[in-house]
Amino acid sequence: MSVTVQAQTRDKVTIRFAVRDTGIGIPQALQAALFNPFSQADTSTTRKYGGTGLGLTISAKLVEGRKGKIDLESVSGKGSMVYFTAVFGTPIALAAGLSKTLPLAGRCALVVDDNATNRAALANAMRSWGMIAHTAASGNEALAVMRRRSTDKQPFDVIMVDAQMPGMDGSTLARSIRSDPGLAKAPLIMMGAVEKSETSTTWGRGDCDHWLSKPIRPSHLYTTLCALLALQPPILQRPDHEAEPPAASAAAAPSNRNSPDPMRILVVEDSPVNRKVAQRQLERLGYLVDAVDGGKAALAAMSNASYPVVLLDCEMPEMDGYATTAEIRRRASGQRHTTIIAMTAHALEGARERCLESGMDEHVAKPVTLETLVAVLEFALRQ
Repeated sequence: MSVTVQAQTRDKVTIRFAVRDTGIGIPQALQAALFNPFSQADTSTTRKYGGTGLGLTISAKLVEGRKGKIDLESVSGKGSMVYFTAVFGTPIALAAGLSKTLPLAGRCALVVDDNATNRAALANAMRSWGMIAHTAASGNEALAVMRRRSTDKQPFDVIMVDAQMPGMDGSTLARSIRSDPGLAKAPLIMMGAVEKSETSTTWGRGDCDHWLSKPIRPSHLYTTLCALLALQPPILQRPDHEAEPPAASAAAAPSNRNSPDPMRILVVEDSPVNRKVAQRQLERLGYLVDAVDGGKAALAAMSNASYPVVLLDCEMPEMDGYATTAEIRRRASGQRHTTIIAMTAHALEGARERCLESGMDEHVAKPVTLETLVAVLEFALRQ
């Protein structure tokens, strides 16, 4: 993913976001329709790669709402790049009473890393906070820069050193800095993939003030720099009209929380995010929940345990919700009825009727809210 500033004025900034993959690509003939509702190269409900195409439509509408544009470039068999622009206003204002100058503004830092991409990323983050960032590609180059600035009585406020560098590694550079009276005062941050247990001996723990594990998140770097330089980070204040809404659970009374024998529900969903969301919602309502990925996994789970209610996604690869429902009903053979509730992104007319005709008992449209779950499960309990 790449993010770049495309245009900027005093109070507006246009940012271009691009996401590139190395997947199967999209044929040229199908690209034009991808941002239309419910469009996908493979339109079957058991398609190999999942999704309904609705997400692309929503994305396009969101981008249009930000006065931007969305498009893609793709070569079949080689991958795709989806990119969009969006126009944003000025940053969130600082809390009342705090200085409008960021606390790191004016501080001078040196980033030492043999990897040019890492150097640029860290330096750009620091500059966005008002810092003066210098870079060096090696230990020898860093020492030369530091000695030159020390002679000019312009020492660095903080030094960041990559632990793994060819020639002079981070540990050697840190010892060289600490052994030079003219350079030893600045806080030193060591950067590495993993902080090993032998760090204190191999890397000279006493020669650095802090360790940051890669990849380094800007927010983590910001907090670390504020702490090392004895500064308080600014408190970002949410505008009044963006105040947090009351918790959804306040509006939904748990239906099963106080039951002496909580009902066990099976959630069947191929999307790990949707699966986890549904599981957490049901657990908040007091139910016992098992969650599985796909129709085949659902049938395997049901052969080992009894589930009075099954929440079943309709669009899944390999074995969709309709085929799974047919197999559940076939296997039941007069046993206790299992209530099957369909979950689908399709809110179109006829979607519910198709679910009921396939043997399901009820239908809910995604995204499924807590209130909707309460209502549909009350129906299941009555059954």
